[in-house]
Amino acid sequence: MTKTPTSKIRADVEEITAKIKRISDPKTKNNLLRTAMVAGARVIRDRARDGAPTRTGNLKEDIIARSKRPRRGVAAVMSTVAIKKKTRSAYIAHLVEFGTDPHEIAAINAVHPGAKAQPFLRPAIDGDPEEVLDAILSKARERLRKLDV
Repeated sequence: MTKTPTSKIRADVEEITAKIKRISDPKTKNNLLRTAMVAGARVIRDRARDGAPTRTGNLKEDIIARSKRPRRGVAAVMSTVAIKKKTRSAYIAHLVEFGTDPHEIAAINAVHPGAKAQPFLRPAIDGDPEEVLDAILSKARERLRKLDV
């Protein structure tokens, strides 16, 4: 992927921001922003899925991107990449990401040798930010065209 000059990105962001400010209905504006932010989160989700180790495939499948209601005064919209709640993946994801030290398992009187870290989420987050920004801007442009703004 070729690097987009910072001035071009800044101009795109300023243009889209000006168009979004012209939308008078706050609900429409928030829906547009939420959809655009989730598009960026999906890029990170897909990277995390690509980097997640595969034993059963459940961990990859349980990585999701979603919009989240922000705390009051923090932001207008927010999106997150997370592991589905109440799944086995939710219980083990951090153990896979960070690994484990050797430890005793008292219930069966055994010693677990530990597990090597297999990071999948941090590398996904640390990946190319331009790809995420491009997805956000592209989705915002698409929604603005639909709204004829």
